[in-house]
Amino acid sequence: MSVALQRFRKGSLFNIIVRNKISNHLNILYFCRKSNAMTTKIEPRPHVKTDNNANQTHYYVTLVIAIAIGMAGVFVRFIQDSFLFTSIANILLIIASVIAIRTVLRILK
Repeated sequence: MSVALQRFRKGSLFNIIVRNKISNHLNILYFCRKSNAMTTKIEPRPHVKTDNNANQTHYYVTLVIAIAIGMAGVFVRFIQDSFLFTSIANILLIIASVIAIRTVLRILK
């Protein structure tokens, strides 16, 4: 090989890419060995009992009932334009809102 070709290969883009690929492969191998070593050192943890009551079904049943009451209030609002139906609709919407907000606050508690 000529001297010019050897100098070209030393600083060439090809040589830099090959070095980087080898470096990346070595890093991956190191990471794999390190992660395998870490998995063997894991100690079993005791089961933690959570006091999370947010998944109880009665909260969500109550929310569905509140949504149904609210939808009934919206439906009553569009039946007829009179004071009686508008008052009934407003009362239903207020009841549904209070039930829904109370239930959500109990879930968050």
